[in-house]
Amino acid sequence: MIWSRRRWLGAAGAAPLAACSGLGNDSTPPQTSESSTVKLPRIHRVSTPDNVRAHLVQDRGAPIVSLAVSVPAGSRHEPHGQAGLASVSAHMLREGLSGGSRAQAIVRYADHGASPVAYATPELAVLQCTVHRDDAPAVLKLMVANMREASMSDTAFEDVRREHVQQLRDAASEPIQAAGTGLLLAVHGVEPPSGLLPLGTVPSLRSLGAEDVRAWHEQRIQGARLRVSIAGDVSASEATDWVASAAQDWTPPANTATERDDSASPPTDGRGPQAITIPWPRSPQAILAVAGVPEPVDYYEAQVHALATNVVRGLLTSDLRHRLRATYAVRSASWFTKRGPMTYLATKVDPEDIGRAAQRAKTLLMLQQQDIARLDDYLAVVRRAEGTLLMDRFHGSEQALSALLTLAEYDLPADYPERLLETVQGIRPKDVADVLQHAYHPDRVRFCIVGDDETLEHARSVLGCEDKLCTPAALVGADRAPDVTPSEADSDAEKSPG
Repeated sequence: MIWSRRRWLGAAGAAPLAACSGLGNDSTPPQTSESSTVKLPRIHRVSTPDNVRAHLVQDRGAPIVSLAVSVPAGSRHEPHGQAGLASVSAHMLREGLSGGSRAQAIVRYADHGASPVAYATPELAVLQCTVHRDDAPAVLKLMVANMREASMSDTAFEDVRREHVQQLRDAASEPIQAAGTGLLLAVHGVEPPSGLLPLGTVPSLRSLGAEDVRAWHEQRIQGARLRVSIAGDVSASEATDWVASAAQDWTPPANTATERDDSASPPTDGRGPQAITIPWPRSPQAILAVAGVPEPVDYYEAQVHALATNVVRGLLTSDLRHRLRATYAVRSASWFTKRGPMTYLATKVDPEDIGRAAQRAKTLLMLQQQDIARLDDYLAVVRRAEGTLLMDRFHGSEQALSALLTLAEYDLPADYPERLLETVQGIRPKDVADVLQHAYHPDRVRFCIVGDDETLEHARSVLGCEDKLCTPAALVGADRAPDVTPSEADSDAEKSPG
């Protein structure tokens, strides 16, 4: 069986839930070995010219290499009112290079067995792919040229922009996604809330022009400091030669100061309503989503918040299954936004159970603030599980490349995996209690309910707090409601270009 990135991520996501799925039914956690040893690979800082920053993780397991070139041109740097500009510009990297078409670029990469992907994060514009090690030097050189000389035709721009608008509509047509986006509104008070995400909003995308993308590419991509990440079957000396050859013509960093979106400044407190209600007529299930208002923390402190959220997820899953006989697990998901990451919990319940589910969530969060000592043994289990998951982040070249891109995203030192492991292993019940008592304090907890009118009214009566009614279309600033029934959504997808 081949373990793809998706399969690894699925396994990683299941482990913490599995570890806490028995809480509430048995006060004794499963026995685990105290002698587990976590071995992390070394991240090499590759010697490069002044205009390039490069890192390497060696993995001799297979003759393949995963490559990424990136620049600090993510959504966090977008000018005010142009949400989505960074993502559109990043996706334009796949639309051709040196004045050629997308088809010609595909052929040039395919000659080396490569098929790159391009995207924007809050911090970076990224171009990445995985190839045989023999083709890696040529592909890296092609990727750097692609960053510098991307084709920016009006036709390609219209295609990419249309695809972005369709992706926003599709996201708003899925209840769980809509619930997560609704929580962004509840936590940050920004409308439309999708403006905090790299995709932007429908109005901001429609206001963009091809000239905006070309200017962004010239100022933020061509004039930025290049970052190269390499993982796989390659030595440090080889990686140094590859990077030096590929980036020899890259222009040194210029002054890339640009107006930043005012809404991207970190919040100090929740500024949205305590609950968002999203009408979803004829829905067979209701969605309950919960998040705490996050505060700006560094990368390592964020791991304590993530572990605390996993505690809540496991306990809430166990509680709903035990008390409501719910068959749906509570899932955890994260948005990576201009204001930093926001993790939320969401679950499906029968519409008639939405009130009890919301009440159980409120009660459970209050109980956890009062009694955290019993989690000591459980945290010992989770700490060991997290160590294993940290090793998994470097299992295979693509996984290791993702870890290197995390380093670039947060500007972390090369020894960040060791620091992260030290942080995780040092987490104690009091650390989790402090997070729960603050981030999940009743005044800071935010809810989003998705369902029909009767479901929403029932939830309001139980939550007893300020709520804001928001349609799925309003979440992305669309001028018409997205399709919400499978048949209509399929029909619309068939008609939509791209």
